[in-house]
Amino acid sequence: MAEPTPTKPEETVRQQILKDLMRLGWKETQLRWKPEWQVPDTPHDLTKRERGQKYAVCGSADLVAFADDSGEWYALQVIFEFKAPDIAHGKAQLLRYLSNEPMAKMGFWTNGSQTLAVYKRHQSEWVFVENAGLPHPTDDLTQPPDVPPTWNTMRQPSEAELSGALKRLVATVVVSDPHVVRREDQLRELLHILLVKLESDAIASRSANRDNSVDFQNLWRRINEGGNHGKQSPRELQRIFS
Repeated sequence: MAEPTPTKPEETVRQQILKDLMRLGWKETQLRWKPEWQVPDTPHDLTKRERGQKYAVCGSADLVAFADDSGEWYALQVIFEFKAPDIAHGKAQLLRYLSNEPMAKMGFWTNGSQTLAVYKRHQSEWVFVENAGLPHPTDDLTQPPDVPPTWNTMRQPSEAELSGALKRLVATVVVSDPHVVRREDQLRELLHILLVKLESDAIASRSANRDNSVDFQNLWRRINEGGNHGKQSPRELQRIFS
């Protein structure tokens, strides 16, 4: 009688992580491990993938989690790795994959006993957390910079990054908002976000403001304060949204 094929250590870890993630609230439709996720090799390959063309890969992730049920690259949220033998190799692998996946916000490595979480930050900085717990689907994975971004420290996004950001905005913010269900309302909310961003850039790009913190988040917070746009800053809103 043939002996059963032994299970690879990373497969054992993956199956346990899958169970733990679903226990934390992740839906099975948000998780992909078979087939493994192919990570593009270069920014040029990112653009090819976005256009639906064949592209070169630098490796495959053991498990990935998405912000929604689409399974699309622009909704990619977390990259998990289990193959690396130790934390140093795990960190290097996550950094490579996260650098090549512009929409992913976090990487998580474990060998079953040690864990490492890697978060992206503004200007390609990284936050490392050893002995981290698994992420919940409701976690805010954004890691703000220690110093607020300025016009001079911001960079122009690539074609794939810009396309991914817009698609993610539509798919995971506008369409999923339970309070905005009609198409015309969804379009209006999307345009509001874009107009606020354009207004913020117009202010930040002035020569006197280029070393000051970009005001996008503060402006958006003021507009949405109290959930009633019209009563908070009517002149500001009329100027931006008209």
